[in-house]
Amino acid sequence: MMLFLHLFMDPANAELCKNFVFIDGKPLVNFLTRAAGPVPFYLFLSGYGLYKVYLKGDKNRWNRLIKLCIHYWLILLIFVPLAYYVKPTKIPLSTDIIIANIFAYDPTYDAPMWFFLPYIILAIISIWIFKVIDKHNSLIIIFLTLIIHIFTSYCISRYGQSYIYNARYAYNLLLVFHFLFQFCLGAICAKDRIFERSKDFCKKIIPQSFPRYFIISILLIGLIFYELLGKYNFFYAFGVIWCISNLNIRGWSKAMLVKLGDQSMNMWMIHYWFYQTLLHDFVYSFKFPLLVLGVLTIISYAASIIINKIATPVERLIMPVKIIKQPPII
Repeated sequence: MMLFLHLFMDPANAELCKNFVFIDGKPLVNFLTRAAGPVPFYLFLSGYGLYKVYLKGDKNRWNRLIKLCIHYWLILLIFVPLAYYVKPTKIPLSTDIIIANIFAYDPTYDAPMWFFLPYIILAIISIWIFKVIDKHNSLIIIFLTLIIHIFTSYCISRYGQSYIYNARYAYNLLLVFHFLFQFCLGAICAKDRIFERSKDFCKKIIPQSFPRYFIISILLIGLIFYELLGKYNFFYAFGVIWCISNLNIRGWSKAMLVKLGDQSMNMWMIHYWFYQTLLHDFVYSFKFPLLVLGVLTIISYAASIIINKIATPVERLIMPVKIIKQPPII
């Protein structure tokens, strides 16, 4: 989803491919990116997963965050010199810019890392967020964080270009509040066992597997289509995740998703370097959107495995082995 969005959200890049279907004069793949925003999914799943760990007495929160930072800095250390050698005009090396990228408050070298610092802050304060969620009614938490989300959305849309985007500290802090709704929604689903209870309910009212999966698939298609129409749905990520969790994916499909999930953190940090900075022309030379997506996925996956091999000795110096072997919850 994330790779698809970044590859084709820019119409200029989408037009580099062979497109057979156009909507309002734009390639279909560009239109489909409307339903491919990954941030709500990351936040929801992070809130869900971290709350589950919190219930068990999370003793490795700081180790996971350190591991995340190690991988980010290692990728910078490898790719910045390489990108500077290949395309020096895209990698300015002034002191201010280098510091801004190291601390990720203005990650100009790797644009998708705009998410990194606000997420780190959110993960640090997550234990206190979960304590608030434990003490208060779930619907009240959802309502209040939704109000905050709407307010921050207005601020970003109204004052983003004129002020907020240039005030990086204010922007990153605002994003933390902006992220609260999806993060808390995921945590509340874990707290109230929404997925487990709804799955049992679906099995009771529709015992047969085929009609149940058919209805859920139709619902999933409907959710995606509604999002494509530009009708922003605050609960889109929740709806899609709920549908997929009830489809009971098995076999090679599940195995492939697990493998990709294990490398997702590095792929998030790496893919921009390939499709935008180092191998832009090569990636888009495959012309057909599915091929372009497949090539970037394979390159990013392979590079992620190499990064993990390099990062492991560094992690061993500062973290227990059991944490090194676990992918961070993101």
